[in-house]
Amino acid sequence: MKHKKITLRQFDEEKMDEEIRQQSVKLCKYRKGKIGFFSYGDASPAIGGGIGVFLWFNSHDELYKFLEDYFVVLAPGPCSADHEAVFVAVGGIVQELAAGKLEKNEAIQKINEAAKNFSQIEWWGTFEDLCHGKGAFQEEVRGRFLGRHDKAAQKDDSVPKEREKEFVRFLAEYGF
Repeated sequence: MKHKKITLRQFDEEKMDEEIRQQSVKLCKYRKGKIGFFSYGDASPAIGGGIGVFLWFNSHDELYKFLEDYFVVLAPGPCSADHEAVFVAVGGIVQELAAGKLEKNEAIQKINEAAKNFSQIEWWGTFEDLCHGKGAFQEEVRGRFLGRHDKAAQKDDSVPKEREKEFVRFLAEYGF
């Protein structure tokens, strides 16, 4: 499926960092029908690495634009790295994805390689997938929410419909 053509913006790390801070509260709130991803900082835990967050978007096009514009500043990476080069690399991968030249899983792998020591995408999908999906990440998140620590028990557990609002609140703090 083809998406809107995206154009790589001028790299201005300070401006982009400020813009993402202004958007972050809105992006962390889930509303029905959104597409999201879970990303964590890929740095040493001593400097905040490993902290993760779910971000939610109205459409794939919005998600792609966010990745293209802000993924590199989501977790800023080492001072010695060429941040602009990583920004350009991630932007190019997202452009290929939006143009239908890459599948989602291949794009995630390439983005994670390009953004090593910055941010990593661990999961990408819908809320419904988190509630009922069969992947290891979804099962782990649900298991933590449901208070189950036995991995075998997690595999068959879905979030009950009556607990979905509670699950949304849980996801807002997951990864911190």
